[in-house]
Amino acid sequence: MKRKSFTSLLTGLVVLLTAVTGTATAKPTASATHNRQPGHRVPVSPRVERPATDDDIEADEGSISASSSSTDYMVYRGGWIQESPRLYIIYWGNWNAGNDVYGVGGRLYTFLRGIGGSPFASTLTGYGYNCTVGGVACPNGVMFQNPTGQLKNWWYDTSYVPTQPTLTDLQNEAKRAAAHFGDYDHNVQYVIALPPHHDDYRFPGVCAWHAWVPVNAGVGGISYTSLDYMPDAGYGRCGNNTVNDILDGVTIVEGHEYAESVTNPFISYTGPSTAEGWDDSSYASGEIGDKCMGVGGYQNSAFSTGTFPVQSLWSNYNLYYYGFGCIFR
Repeated sequence: MKRKSFTSLLTGLVVLLTAVTGTATAKPTASATHNRQPGHRVPVSPRVERPATDDDIEADEGSISASSSSTDYMVYRGGWIQESPRLYIIYWGNWNAGNDVYGVGGRLYTFLRGIGGSPFASTLTGYGYNCTVGGVACPNGVMFQNPTGQLKNWWYDTSYVPTQPTLTDLQNEAKRAAAHFGDYDHNVQYVIALPPHHDDYRFPGVCAWHAWVPVNAGVGGISYTSLDYMPDAGYGRCGNNTVNDILDGVTIVEGHEYAESVTNPFISYTGPSTAEGWDDSSYASGEIGDKCMGVGGYQNSAFSTGTFPVQSLWSNYNLYYYGFGCIFR
């Protein structure tokens, strides 16, 4: 939606309220901006959708482009968001200290232990479900709450890891994780951390990605992230050495995937889907992280567990009120 439409809606609301109360109201809050279409809906389950295939994901990644001057609002598609995320780290393969020489495992744990309640995650509070389909805000929906304590547990799965895990390998690992923890809720994120020199089939062209897979537990599917071993990408790639040191990419990339998993856990790589949460007109390449990837560089952000480099994230509210959508917090 373009700004002209927002202005007319806002003007109409002020006129209406002035007629009733005799005074104009203050500017609405982030959760009370306007929608394009009337009516709300219960989120659509992804059980009727198919998960991504290799070809779907590969085709989508080529269309990602960041722009600090984008005016393409993210819109609600009709599906879930994760209003109260439950994060589980899956350390797959060999993660002993002699193998994880850079300390990626510890950095990932500390980052996700503090992400709940962080300023970085507060940008996500502008997104929810039970919203108006096609709307750019959600005044009466169930919103992301940014609770503390989102990291619930971790698992050292020492089972065999292929040298280059495929999509099927990662889907199966996500299912094993769900069975291990017994958590199949739409709020779940299984972060599959791959060990050194066992990066997935898309690395290093794609540093990490999120998707979902159907499960046989009476629900549509579970959300997961394939997180490669970032130091394997080398100096200056995947965010490495852009702010502090070789571990910068761990938090920059995982923060990106975390935010997209919250706002669009049941991503569609094949075009419009009513099971999606929030993205823009380009669908799978227009999520909250993709729209701002690299915009403004990367900056340190203070968490309760330390200070970590992150990227900017997209805010519809910020675009409307301040003219640019990518913000750091």
